[in-house]
Amino acid sequence: MKKILRMLFPLAVSFLFVSCASFKSGDIYPSRANIRRMLEDKNKKPFSELEIKWQVIPYSRLKSTIAEPAQSRAPLNASARDLRFLRKKTEKIFSEAGIYSPQKGEGKIKILLVSIGKWTYKDIFTSFLTETPWIMIFPVSLRINYYFKAEFTDKNGEHILQRTATNKTVFHPLMIPLYPLSSPGAKERSIIKLLLWKTAMDIYMEKFAGAEIKFCNIFEELKENLRAFSNNLDSLSVLSDVKRNIRKLIKNIDSYLYLASRQCPYEKNIPAYYKSVQKETLPALKRLDYVMSNLPKYGYPPDTCWTDARKNIGLSSLEEWNRFFSVYSCCAGKGTIHGCIHDNAQ
Repeated sequence: MKKILRMLFPLAVSFLFVSCASFKSGDIYPSRANIRRMLEDKNKKPFSELEIKWQVIPYSRLKSTIAEPAQSRAPLNASARDLRFLRKKTEKIFSEAGIYSPQKGEGKIKILLVSIGKWTYKDIFTSFLTETPWIMIFPVSLRINYYFKAEFTDKNGEHILQRTATNKTVFHPLMIPLYPLSSPGAKERSIIKLLLWKTAMDIYMEKFAGAEIKFCNIFEELKENLRAFSNNLDSLSVLSDVKRNIRKLIKNIDSYLYLASRQCPYEKNIPAYYKSVQKETLPALKRLDYVMSNLPKYGYPPDTCWTDARKNIGLSSLEEWNRFFSVYSCCAGKGTIHGCIHDNAQ
């Protein structure tokens, strides 16, 4: 009997390793039109130096109790192997984007990646499995939240750009067919690659793009931010009828922004066109704000991230709405508004 158990144990462990699949989400998908525009622009003056940091708050530290010292939940430096991977990917993607060249460029970009809740298979066996005994019956999940920040300084002052993403890993035997294409490690590498391309485009838009291109980019950015918000609606404790109302509003706004993003580059007077689109879109955005801000009136718990972010941003223009959704996404990823307002106020 003992021999049989010894033979079955490795099989059980291997079975658990592949009984999972990961899914990425967040504002991480760059606009192809803007990427193409960035790659075709040969007048960019690239940066010459990259300062890269990767910090990790492990899953085991997130489980620390409030009674334990705050230092026990402080970020750790990523492993040398992970840092080498991030540096290699950053140099490759930023070079392809034309914003980094050690020989021809000048100036420095500071990159910070923070992984919140990063887990290992050791965590699975020593902690997670003991808390989820029904893993083979009901699906359970672990989330890793990523906070990505880029900083640089030019003649216009200091610029701080940030993005967030989530890697959700679901554990259940039915996930086995998805494992080859959606393994946790592969999804993390994919998220980092998308974050780097998205950030490269952000840097290009902030430093190199003309004012008219930035007007057109606002439509693309806001459209993507709205879709990311719509994808996160399932986490809200509201009934389907309220979610359906919110999604209907988002679909209405998205239709305005989709047409605007397609038409904007061909307009002769882009600033005037931007104002006309803003005039059509703001009423629907304000209606969305009314519904989200008044969830308690419908008998549901408030979305605290929405409420906290709303206190700090006026929401009287599409630029402010774009910044608001960046703050909201940051807050939703961290579970708190702390640091998000400061990062986006720069």
